[in-house]
Amino acid sequence: YLTAKVILLLLAALIVHFIPRKTTDAVRDRFGASPAILQGAVLAAVAIVLHLAAGAKAEPFVYGQF
Repeated sequence: YLTAKVILLLLAALIVHFIPRKTTDAVRDRFGASPAILQGAVLAAVAIVLHLAAGAKAEPFVYGQF
């Protein structure tokens, strides 16, 4: 039972996994050359997305209720 947020995050990770290495190297180089304030904003946005995806309420263990 996955929430929509978690499914979207997994689909995004799957898509990123299949991006060619040449493209990921170019993005990494461009990110490294960008201003520190932009890097911080991007990293903060990623942290917020991960926090929102992790905020999904976990279901209690079924056998723990007996």
